[in-house]
Amino acid sequence: MPSGADEVGEGTRHMHKPPPRRGPNYAMMTPILWIPATLTSRLLLRRWVSTQNANRVLGAMTTMALSHAGYMMVRDTIHYVPPVPPK
Repeated sequence: MPSGADEVGEGTRHMHKPPPRRGPNYAMMTPILWIPATLTSRLLLRRWVSTQNANRVLGAMTTMALSHAGYMMVRDTIHYVPPVPPK
């Protein structure tokens, strides 16, 4: 075997599956909380702050939710291990 090769395939030593996690993955459950939190904050802020500030809070929450979604997609792409064809 050439140096840097292992049983899986040549040059795939740095690609490994992360160990399985125990318990719930809270990062994947976060989108379930974003929608009710956004709607509730919109309804609660409507009476106590100006419309402009309520829109800013809604925009900030939307930005945070979309950045979380982007982070999760990038993280899944980084940990993706392509299948090794049989020899």
